[in-house]
Amino acid sequence: MKARSGNVLMYVMIAILLFAALSFALMRSGGGDAGIAGGMGDERAALKGGELIAHAMAARSAVEQMRVLSNVQPSEFDFVKPGGTGFDTPPHTGKVFHPVGGGLSAFVDSPELFANGASGRGWVAQQGTNVEWSATGASDIIYTFVDTSRQICAAINQKLYKSSAIPVLSLTSSAAFVNGGADDAAITSASCTDCVGKPSLCVEDSAGAYAFYTIVLSR
Repeated sequence: MKARSGNVLMYVMIAILLFAALSFALMRSGGGDAGIAGGMGDERAALKGGELIAHAMAARSAVEQMRVLSNVQPSEFDFVKPGGTGFDTPPHTGKVFHPVGGGLSAFVDSPELFANGASGRGWVAQQGTNVEWSATGASDIIYTFVDTSRQICAAINQKLYKSSAIPVLSLTSSAAFVNGGADDAAITSASCTDCVGKPSLCVEDSAGAYAFYTIVLSR
């Protein structure tokens, strides 16, 4: 009887240990974030942030090749996406996503990229504003993923600069990163001190939205 009781106790202890291990694994994969509570796990945030970085780098490469190989001028770049108005209307040389132009593959958004798992603005282009620390006062071309989550924003900065700190930009994303005519605003050292000299960075804008920008053409 004593041996049988001992065996039962041993099975109970094994079951408890297995349950604890399973709970830990589920917490890690489903949202146990040591850095930012209440969201996806660190590894998942790093993975999604890496996807955004890779696409931004591909966009920069496409723009550089268009400049060098096809002599596309800054005012000629067009970020119209497949299916958008004018995408199939020639000329195509300046179209970043067109096979005849830059040949950049359109990015496929997923809900987990956005704050609270909801939809957002995603990738947008700004071609009518100047970044103060670029070479001249001419307009630069900025490519930005707007409305990402705070976790992914922090993961992006960790990958790029080994720091998960998120600088604050004292402008709205609409003014800084989206073509808007009279709404366009220059990005200056006064509006974001920690942005100075950084060609790619994820920031929190004045409205509390997180935006990962990349200067794909600096002038």
